[in-house]
Amino acid sequence: MTDPTVTSSQIITGTFACLLRPIRDEHGAYGVGGGPAPAPRSTGDSIRSTGDSMRRGEPGQQTTAHGSTDRGYVDEDPSRQRGRGHGPMGQAPMAHGMMDRSAMVSSGSSAGLTEQKCRMAAQSANVLPDALEKADSTALDAVRRVLEARLSTGGTLSDPSTLMLAFFDRGTSAAKEARLAHDAGQSAGPSAPSMSNQQTNLDDVRTHRSLDALYQFGRSLGTTQTGSEAQALAWIIAVDRFMAVKQLPEQQKPLAAEPLFRGVLGVSPPPAAPGRMASDWNQYLAATARSLGATANAESPRGIGGGPSSSTKNASMTQITQTSQERLRVLQQQLPASSDFRDELERTMMKLRTFELQIEPSPSTIPPQRTQ
Repeated sequence: MTDPTVTSSQIITGTFACLLRPIRDEHGAYGVGGGPAPAPRSTGDSIRSTGDSMRRGEPGQQTTAHGSTDRGYVDEDPSRQRGRGHGPMGQAPMAHGMMDRSAMVSSGSSAGLTEQKCRMAAQSANVLPDALEKADSTALDAVRRVLEARLSTGGTLSDPSTLMLAFFDRGTSAAKEARLAHDAGQSAGPSAPSMSNQQTNLDDVRTHRSLDALYQFGRSLGTTQTGSEAQALAWIIAVDRFMAVKQLPEQQKPLAAEPLFRGVLGVSPPPAAPGRMASDWNQYLAATARSLGATANAESPRGIGGGPSSSTKNASMTQITQTSQERLRVLQQQLPASSDFRDELERTMMKLRTFELQIEPSPSTIPPQRTQ
């Protein structure tokens, strides 16, 4: 039996929670204060087939708005209507990239893209949460049919409902693309069975066509709730994919960073040197930081052998993470207090802040020692 009490918004966020859970678990999204996260699960052949059609440019199942404007969500749950349309409510000021609301996004919180929301989405269509986590096409189709039925009035979709369904389609596609990139990143490298397989894996790590479509869809709708939540999901996915740079060798880091740097921040990678699979990592870092207002330039200190110094690379990375957090704060304030994406953006900012703190401080940032 399907669960008629699950709202349209809960179906949407719950589906995204299921699809992204293996990636977010690995990067600590569900493990704040809750111990080690469980190991990610394999996506299986369904994600591979999805990725193949993405690379061929097949449109897939998409719902378009046909030029309509977003007038907000049609949500059946009255408890989620508080504060809607009235801007941010009761938000504490930011301090050093963190918010006083951080206690609300502990592992026990029910807000955000949580396991509870994943189960609710699965129950709405009488499918197993595990099937949604594995991106099973039959389970996803069942959820979409339920969502479309909930959004329809007399078999007809209003403009806001059409946009909600489009958000679901674009978000699902971007989440599956991220899963494909995640699995490819784990198998890319010297241990790949063949050069052709290795190149395929690296192409999957880099691809961000669906992410770009999601982000541009959100931007086209401006500061409406649908637009802001679509942009928020794109940021969440892009940052999660960026976290893979911690595990990848330096020559592959630009591939994992490109979805965030190019897809969301709008900075294209420098041309790759002949015979190289990707742009130089240090050059891409510096170019992105300069685009975001960093002071690093050609006159920055050089390291041994002529490459960028450690302090220059650290300054570039700090600029990128801090600017990203600032933009996420602005986006967060555009969302109503009832939106699950407010809490999920909080988790994403916490992740960036932790990543920033792990960067080795450059000599200019180390406080001088007091002399007696």
